[in-house]
Amino acid sequence: MKGKKVKVKIWEEDNIKWTHDMIFEKDCILIGDNNYLNNVQLTKQMFDKANDGGSDSAKQDYFIEVIHNDTSVKSAVMPVSVDAERTRVESGDSATMVEKTKLKTKNCGGKYCIDKNSPPSELIREINIRLAGFGGNVPTDKFTDRTEKMIKQFQRDYMKVPETGKVCGNVLKAIDEFQSKFTIDFTEIKCKCKKCTGFGTGKYGEEKQKSNIAELNRKYEYPGVHRSLLWGFRALNFYISNKEKNLNYTIKCIFSGYRCWNDNLANNRNSTNHMGKAIDIHFNKNGQRTQSIEDMEKIRDKVIIPHMGGQLRWGKNDKFSVEPTRKAHKKEFIATTWIHLDVRQFQIGYLEDKYFAKDTAKLNGKNIVALAMELGFNNTCSCMGTGNSSTTDKANEIKNDRVDPKTLVTSQRGKDFIKDWEKYHKMPYNDSEGYATIGYGYLLAYKSYKNLTKSEVEKTDITWKEFKEGITKERALEIFEDKVKKYEKAMYRDVTVKLYQHEFDALVSLLFNCGPDFLKNRKAPKLYNSLLNEKYEDAANEFLDITNDGTGGLIKRRKAENDMFLNNNYDSTN
Repeated sequence: MKGKKVKVKIWEEDNIKWTHDMIFEKDCILIGDNNYLNNVQLTKQMFDKANDGGSDSAKQDYFIEVIHNDTSVKSAVMPVSVDAERTRVESGDSATMVEKTKLKTKNCGGKYCIDKNSPPSELIREINIRLAGFGGNVPTDKFTDRTEKMIKQFQRDYMKVPETGKVCGNVLKAIDEFQSKFTIDFTEIKCKCKKCTGFGTGKYGEEKQKSNIAELNRKYEYPGVHRSLLWGFRALNFYISNKEKNLNYTIKCIFSGYRCWNDNLANNRNSTNHMGKAIDIHFNKNGQRTQSIEDMEKIRDKVIIPHMGGQLRWGKNDKFSVEPTRKAHKKEFIATTWIHLDVRQFQIGYLEDKYFAKDTAKLNGKNIVALAMELGFNNTCSCMGTGNSSTTDKANEIKNDRVDPKTLVTSQRGKDFIKDWEKYHKMPYNDSEGYATIGYGYLLAYKSYKNLTKSEVEKTDITWKEFKEGITKERALEIFEDKVKKYEKAMYRDVTVKLYQHEFDALVSLLFNCGPDFLKNRKAPKLYNSLLNEKYEDAANEFLDITNDGTGGLIKRRKAENDMFLNNNYDSTN
């Protein structure tokens, strides 16, 4: 097997087979007869990821799986506790030396599958919400023709397995996988008025669920953004990023999410779409934001309408709707350089408050496999009748190739990693170099904050009032996002070799800490030369020397960035 490409996974074992938590995954080339990876450390972040809050939450059981084509090798179970000493496994007595088995799928023959013959249930409702972007659907608890069509599309496009239109354990598992791959940043979605909590104050509550008021004219501020809309956005992200489509687009951001009445009045608007029912999305083309109407129409006509079941304008009920790019009527709203997506045409029963979310926890809900078990679908969860997406997903194989960095943006995991190291500071402070800083590592000047004048502060992105009274977390996040984009542009300018997403994120983190011209000015020549010569491991190891003569915090951060670059491990414990 030496020189073969394999997938290595570390799992935390649960009592129920299909709820095992995967805490680590990496594609690699075997470098020896019995050596898969170098120096993979179990971290607190991994431990917390698998912590189910059980009776003995300080202990867990782990096993390792190595997959090559259709063959899986699994190790014995290894107990792990938070206070355990590091254990060395002696050569010749490895826990992974167990028999190899062909990957098998258990098939219930349709006996326990969820299909059109199944009674209504909350599990079906969650399936309809979470797969809404695969053909379009509403949050009904019934398994309808649209549900069947949607599941077939999910199986065909995302899972790459035969289409059955039925839900077994493999589909539920793939839904959870889909959720983890395409995250939602609620800081982009919140209202920017700075007067409400981010999702209005529930104004005009007397109009809630009033069937005699058209949805277009209903003034009610919904308590969040519709879950089906945001899960649909996830599907849009999947289709846009699918290399098989050759679209060369990526999602830049949700530019406009919630807009309450305070925001409307301040900007002379009267539309209520953005009070929970709509989002406006900006896109990159080849790494740079596109404002082309033709590009918006291409995304609309090649992705949203055919794949998401969307419609142009608002002709039919219970469909995603897209604003036109050109006017057909004098008073018509149009979206010229962005995509406006909404659920305004959902019938009133599908616009109840319970379908709106204001944070990730409410949006995602419970792990759907765990929810299915809780609702009594144990046999359904155990059936893998149509194949396992994690071993047959061709889209994942394509995604595992390095790509032009100009097609990448910093992932949410990458942003969270940087924020964990920078920390949020409401008031200005001096960093380890004695330089004035505020928010999430925003550098104000190369001098102490105590010596900054009003004129110097007003040359930065914050106001004198924010400097004196403090900066809100929301404002700090806005500045953080702008700063990340600055370093992405530096990456596009200076890095000409292909990268994995986690390599891109590690380099952005390095630049965030060292400056946008760090590579351009060759302040780390060995790193830069190794990178441009595609000596990726050598480049990653040069991270460890960029510590400002051994500053403790920088030593830890460089080790974490090195681990991210080499092992796709986003450990921000510090």
